[in-house]
Amino acid sequence: MVSQEGAVDELERDLLERARRGDTSAAPFLVSYLGDHLLGYARSIAEDLADADRETIVEIAVEAGTRLIGTFDESRGNLRAWFRRQVRWKVAEWRRSGPASPDPLPAVLQEQPELPGAPLPPAIVDALRDAIAPLDRDDQIVLALRAVEGLAFPEIGLRLGIKADAARQRYHRALRRLKESAAATPELTDYERGVQ
Repeated sequence: MVSQEGAVDELERDLLERARRGDTSAAPFLVSYLGDHLLGYARSIAEDLADADRETIVEIAVEAGTRLIGTFDESRGNLRAWFRRQVRWKVAEWRRSGPASPDPLPAVLQEQPELPGAPLPPAIVDALRDAIAPLDRDDQIVLALRAVEGLAFPEIGLRLGIKADAARQRYHRALRRLKESAAATPELTDYERGVQ
């Protein structure tokens, strides 16, 4: 008969081996296996943050910890301790860089037609595509992660493999380039001013 602790150790070893082999299903399993524990830990060290922020931090921490699993040393602690360290680091990073701030996109990109949910006029959609097209791929990606997916800078940084501050700088540069490109497009400037 296998004890519950023995079953836990075996499950952790299995998850650890999956992550080390690069199994893409390892991170979701780790989130479901350790999620409640790590969320409780995040609550204890980040009482000032909202639950949604703490949940995001835990997801980012598990993703980062899974990516770095090759550096995990079992002699320094178990899998739970490894991911608690990741949560602690991500909470500190979150506090330094902050959650997603309401950085405005150009008004033409924010503006909604008078009827909510109604699509933009086709000419404006084409003009937006034309304004985005000359931006380099990195600018397009960071704008999409921030404006479309609504990700916080720490998570953008994690996805791009850069620091959160670098993600913020990259986003602001891309936004400035997009504004310049949009300003050179008469359809967008007219639409922004309400001349449709």
